[in-house]
Amino acid sequence: MKLFCKKNIAYTVIFSLAALVFVLLCFPKSGETFEFLNRFFILVFGSVSAFIPFSVMTLLICLIPLFLAFVVWRFIVNKRRYSLKRFFLRGGAVLCVIFVLFGLILGLGYRRESIYAKMDLPDFEVADGDVVVAADFLIDTLNDAALKVEFSDESRALVLPDGYDEQKIASLVYEAFDKQNFDFLYGFDFRYKKTFSGLLEVLGFDGVVFPLTAEINIDGNVSGGNICVLLAHELLHVNGVLNEGEANFLSQYICIFSGDPVLSYCGAYSAVMSALDYLYITDYKLYYDTLQNISDPYLRMRFDYYVRLNANTQPSFFTKVANFFYDIYLKLNFMSGAEVYSENVFGWARFASNI
Repeated sequence: MKLFCKKNIAYTVIFSLAALVFVLLCFPKSGETFEFLNRFFILVFGSVSAFIPFSVMTLLICLIPLFLAFVVWRFIVNKRRYSLKRFFLRGGAVLCVIFVLFGLILGLGYRRESIYAKMDLPDFEVADGDVVVAADFLIDTLNDAALKVEFSDESRALVLPDGYDEQKIASLVYEAFDKQNFDFLYGFDFRYKKTFSGLLEVLGFDGVVFPLTAEINIDGNVSGGNICVLLAHELLHVNGVLNEGEANFLSQYICIFSGDPVLSYCGAYSAVMSALDYLYITDYKLYYDTLQNISDPYLRMRFDYYVRLNANTQPSFFTKVANFFYDIYLKLNFMSGAEVYSENVFGWARFASNI
C-alpha cells in the first residue's frame, strides 16, 4: 500500500477537515468567531446555485433512486473487483464532504449569538401575559393593515392588487430585506427556486435552504401572498440567522415594517396567527379574550377557524417521520427542538415590551 499516493492524501485531507469542522460545531458560539468562514462559503455556493436556472436540490432528490440502483449494481456485478473496504472508504469520504459543506454553510449559523441581543431587545423570562401584550400590539397592526388591502368575500381571503404577481411580491420582499439594513445580516439576496408542487409539503415544509448549496427552495404549491413571510424567512437562513424561531420573528418583522400594504398585512397576519396559536394551547381564556380585539368579525372568524384547525390537525406519516428526525437535528444544533418555530412569539414579547 502506498502511504503517500494521491488517493490516500485526499482521504486524509477529507477526514481531517471533517474532524476539524466537527470540533468547531461542538462550541455554541463558534459561529461568531468563524463568521467569515460561514459568510464566505454561503457567498460562493449560494452565488453559483442562484446562477443555475433550475433547483439543484430537486434534481438531486430525483437522482437518489438512480444512485441507490448504481450502488446495488456495483455490489452485485462488481463484487469481486470492488472490495467492501474501498466502498466504505469512498462512502465515508463522500459523507464527510457533505458534513463539511453542511457545517460551513449552515452549521456555523446555528452557533451565532441571538438576534434579540443584536437588536438590543430586553432579555427576560416570557410569561403568557407578555405574549398577550405582544398579541395586542400585533392585532392593532393587523387591524390597521387590513384597512389598506382588499378581500374577496366574507372568508377574508386576500385579493392582490393589479400587478402583484409572484415576481412583484418577491421583488418587494428583497427590497424590504435590504431596507432594514441590519448589520448582523450578510446582505445576500439570492433568488429562490421552485420545486415540484408538494415535494416539500409532503414532509411538512413550505420552503427550505438546501444545506449543500445554500440554495433557497420553495414548494411549488406556495403562491400569492403566502410567499411573503416564507421567502423572507428563507433569506434570513442564507444571511446567518438559522434559529427557526428567530427567523420567524424577523421575517414577520421585515414584512410588517416594509412600507408595502400587502407585505405589512401578510407579516401581521402571520405574527398574529403565531401568537394566537400559542395562547390557544397555553390558556384558552387568554386566547378567546385576545381574539376579540380583531376588529373585522369575519377576519376574527377566519383566525379562530385556522387556529383550531392547526391545533387539531394530525400530521401525515411522512411529516411525522420528518419531524422526528428534524427534532433531533435541531436539538443537536443547540435548539429546543421542533417547537422552536413557535418561539417567535417570545421575540415579539421582547419587542412589544420595548415599545
